[in-house]
Amino acid sequence: MNPILFWSIAVFVVIAALMVVRLPNIFHAGLSLIATFGGVAAVYAMLDAHFLAAVQVLIYVGAISVILMFAVMLTQHLAQREVRGSMSRHVSGALVAGLFGLFAVIIVNTQQWPSGGLPFKYLQAGDIGKLFLDKNAFLVPFEMVAILLLVALVGAVMVARKEGDR
Repeated sequence: MNPILFWSIAVFVVIAALMVVRLPNIFHAGLSLIATFGGVAAVYAMLDAHFLAAVQVLIYVGAISVILMFAVMLTQHLAQREVRGSMSRHVSGALVAGLFGLFAVIIVNTQQWPSGGLPFKYLQAGDIGKLFLDKNAFLVPFEMVAILLLVALVGAVMVARKEGDR
């Protein structure tokens, strides 16, 4: 793995994620979210987790982001609205980010990280499919997430409808 490429992608992901929460236009923040998801997929690909990279692109970049942008575009008053933050929100956001960074540094420095071989077996796509259909299946939680996304889409359409259409 090329460290320069990794750190370039990591900086890109962090900057794009900061733009998601800092841009005043909701539509532009959504585009930054798509860039963040794409950068995370690139990190997965660099870690040789190609299945996760493909899922990240298909599900998050493709489906979730499109649903979010669809909801923003349907609610035209949100797409044109500028989001402004007060000083207390900036201070509390900086405090939370600082605490998160502090906890991350503490966890990284106090953990004993394994050196050497991989601690787990790589799963191929067929193995993941067998896990879905096994007796200890993850199929029910997977389907529950699909239903939750469907409900969120219906809710977005209901919010976007005009008062006279209801």
